[in-house]
Amino acid sequence: MSSFLMLMLACGAGDTLTPMLEGSISPVDKDISGTFFGYKAFGFDNSGTLVVYISSNAESTCTSVAEYLSSGRDPYDPALIFTPGTCNMMVKIGEYTSPWEEEDDRASAASSVINCAMGDGEFVYESSSSDDRDYYWSGEWFQGLPVSYKWEISGDRDTSEEYLLNIEMSGYEGFFPYGDNPMNRYTLSGDVQGTVTAEICTELGTTGLF
Repeated sequence: MSSFLMLMLACGAGDTLTPMLEGSISPVDKDISGTFFGYKAFGFDNSGTLVVYISSNAESTCTSVAEYLSSGRDPYDPALIFTPGTCNMMVKIGEYTSPWEEEDDRASAASSVINCAMGDGEFVYESSSSDDRDYYWSGEWFQGLPVSYKWEISGDRDTSEEYLLNIEMSGYEGFFPYGDNPMNRYTLSGDVQGTVTAEICTELGTTGLF
């Protein structure tokens, strides 16, 4: 049974899941891909810094995302915010004012990150010592950022109930840090687009990202 069908069943036969993002990305020399859905999104801005997290898991909450992103945290099961075979994205922008727009600027996207749980696998907990323990995706884990993109963002926590992100992306760069060649930089392609509505999540302010 596909992960998408399992997610549909988990949410109830009468519910219709509508992804806010559509598309997938693939490395040019690997026969794998990661799909974007963007079922849930949460954001927070403070003193000119904006963080928005876009999750592929329809069961994600403000609390689960904040706990996953928190620095110095105990190991947190990514299965609570990821769906196998999909990509999540954190958008982080400094000097943010609403409305904000950027296109193909590496510096503006440098603090943002795309993570994809590609290929067949599951999240596995590993512990070699009390100081070295965490969850890992047993398939191909990608970490990178967009290099060909256009983002339009509006909203702020003082005057808005939510953030609105219009996203278009087609080119990416990054690494497979747990693979055989963790330092190799890969080029990826694939059209991803959509309009994301992100709930204001004040708990993100405690993650250490600001």
